[in-house]
Amino acid sequence: MPNQNPTQTPEFLAQQAEPRDGERLGKVIGIRFPVKIDTLLQAMPNKTDFIRQLVIEKLERDSAAQAQVEVEVEVEAIAPKVAPISTKKRRRSFDD
Repeated sequence: MPNQNPTQTPEFLAQQAEPRDGERLGKVIGIRFPVKIDTLLQAMPNKTDFIRQLVIEKLERDSAAQAQVEVEVEVEAIAPKVAPISTKKRRRSFDD
């Protein structure tokens, strides 16, 4: 049966690592990697920070890419309503 009235002692709180950038962290997410990748990651002294930074960068790139796709979709939705701009050069007639 779980502890119905848990207490966090000062000693317990002191052992918890503070985030380096001062931002609070969410829940732990456990993931498994293929053996070759896991071997490389386990050899790294800062594997948690390394993986966290890679995930953050990927999400930021995907978010930027998604925003670009949304802009393109909006432009495509507007495009049929706008008259196309001709790129052909018109010849001037000197008969006018």
